[in-house]
Amino acid sequence: MINGIGRERPKRLTINIPVSYQNLEMFLDSEIMNLSKGGVFLKADITLPLRSKVDFEFSLPGPGPGTAKVIKATGMVVWSRRRGQDPGHPSGMGVQFLNISTDDIEAILDYIEKIIKEG
Repeated sequence: MINGIGRERPKRLTINIPVSYQNLEMFLDSEIMNLSKGGVFLKADITLPLRSKVDFEFSLPGPGPGTAKVIKATGMVVWSRRRGQDPGHPSGMGVQFLNISTDDIEAILDYIEKIIKEG
């Protein structure tokens, strides 16, 4: 493979899921606006510095009441967008998963596939 030609981009899902996250300095609630097996986009008025580690938790909706799957992960801020930096797009940060269980990755992939199929 040369220069990424032929590389398939991970499936992403535009979504609004409440999330709680923290680093060494603060604890915040926000929402995930983009989800993939590799990470999330966290909507945030206050963005953290690049390479900041973030612990976060969110729930993927299940098929019925009480069936949500809680996802816990540690990630790293790999990019950010400040308020007003890109009009028409929310401020926030791209967080790459660093530490997440295989079960949680599988749950994310299953959820993305389900939503895509439901179209």
